[in-house]
Amino acid sequence: MFTQLNPSLPVHVLDRGPGQAVGVIDYGPEHHLIWVTALDAGGEIWCAPNPRVRVQGNWTMGRQSNSGIACACDAEPAAALAEATPCLSEPVCDFDPAAELDAWIGDHAFPCVGAKSALARGNLKVVPARDITSAWNDVEIHDKLLNWAYDYRDDSEALRSLAVVFEGPTDLLEEDFERHMWDRIQSLADKDHWRGQPYDERVSADPGNPHFSLSFGGEGYFVVGLHPNASRPARRFARPTMVFNLHDQFERLRAEGRYERMREAILDRDRALAGDINPMLDRHGSSSEARQYSGRVVEADWTAPFTDKRA
Repeated sequence: MFTQLNPSLPVHVLDRGPGQAVGVIDYGPEHHLIWVTALDAGGEIWCAPNPRVRVQGNWTMGRQSNSGIACACDAEPAAALAEATPCLSEPVCDFDPAAELDAWIGDHAFPCVGAKSALARGNLKVVPARDITSAWNDVEIHDKLLNWAYDYRDDSEALRSLAVVFEGPTDLLEEDFERHMWDRIQSLADKDHWRGQPYDERVSADPGNPHFSLSFGGEGYFVVGLHPNASRPARRFARPTMVFNLHDQFERLRAEGRYERMREAILDRDRALAGDINPMLDRHGSSSEARQYSGRVVEADWTAPFTDKRA
């Protein structure tokens, strides 16, 4: 639900600066309130989650102009750290998801040669996030997915992946990870619909359809879920992670006759690592790819807990 603010409210968006909040968006009880803010510098419009927004200073009310604006991750002097408020929407300072993921994919035994290629070419973008059980970073993640889709249309050469690495929790069982992963997917799809993005016509929005893929910014995506307690070694990463891959780039590989060679290489390496091939792997069009997202071996009658409003 969108509510216009009249008059507008002077606020400060952390890491963006002062501006005028002209409206608020309420996605529901599981989501942060979103402040639609016109920034004073440059006039950009930003949708900022509630933890990133502070009311501006007011001398009459005794509210200091810098109250709540400093961030402990950015402040260097000890005195500044003592007065700064903690980062609310960013991961803790010692959380380096890019380094962790780069080291894991770069390991010789890691089987996915596509991910290795994206890493080697600098086409693996890592987005840090706070908690996979929370909608805390969903708006930011959706923004990244939109930009990733738009950038791909401008330059579709080489494999690329966008990895959202959550700080935690790190003790989720496979079923728990799967449930929270689909919660994030549902939230992101709802935002894509709300923001008027078209569904990629080359794929199906029905998770039971063999041609199903997710769609963000008009581009089809499929997801590879990683977490510490995955039963498959190739999915066993130190933190909950969702790797978004563009559907079209694999269709291009098929058209160029390179897909099957890459797939066979991945299967051979997966067998060497785990002792057998992941039984959930299947070609797009043979069964719904939704069954592969979490990495868990799902039951024959399993259905994805997902509904897209554009289906």
